[in-house]
Amino acid sequence: MSTLNNLIQSMKNQANAVNLPRLHKDDLKCDFEIIRKYGNCRYIWLLRDSGTSIVPLKRGINPLYILNYIDDKNARCFLIDGFEETTFKELKRDNADAMLNELPIDFSLITDSQQLIDQLMTLLDDDNVRCCAFQVADKCSGPAGWERLQRFYEGGKNAVMELTMKRARKKLVSLSRESVYGV
Repeated sequence: MSTLNNLIQSMKNQANAVNLPRLHKDDLKCDFEIIRKYGNCRYIWLLRDSGTSIVPLKRGINPLYILNYIDDKNARCFLIDGFEETTFKELKRDNADAMLNELPIDFSLITDSQQLIDQLMTLLDDDNVRCCAFQVADKCSGPAGWERLQRFYEGGKNAVMELTMKRARKKLVSLSRESVYGV
């Protein structure tokens, strides 16, 4: 727990050092809650005049939570590289965009249908993954609901999850063929 507390203190120090946010300082408390929820992983953290945003990487969270504000005049964007982090690497928009748009599943490592289903269902268990544009998609019980979720994410609601769902559906078909035909 001490490494988490050290990270939180380092984040407070960083926010004070760059004098951000100027308004909605309670956003920092929300950031700390997000870190407690997602644990020791990599994050993109955005500080701006009127608040903050933090997104765990490779979790399917909508990149727009950061990208909608990254071009604000005084916005500063940082990489948090886990709980051991005490200094933060500042990111340019292109670097943050690329990191935020990394898919949460490495489909090249998936070797069977059950592995794919388990990974995707774990991802989809998170309400933050299923939330877009003030709507929350219903949970699905398995692959039969994946097409519906893909449609839910379409139209810019969450491009990362739209592509993840599309690739998952293709991969499932491919794995099913391999198991049936031994291809």
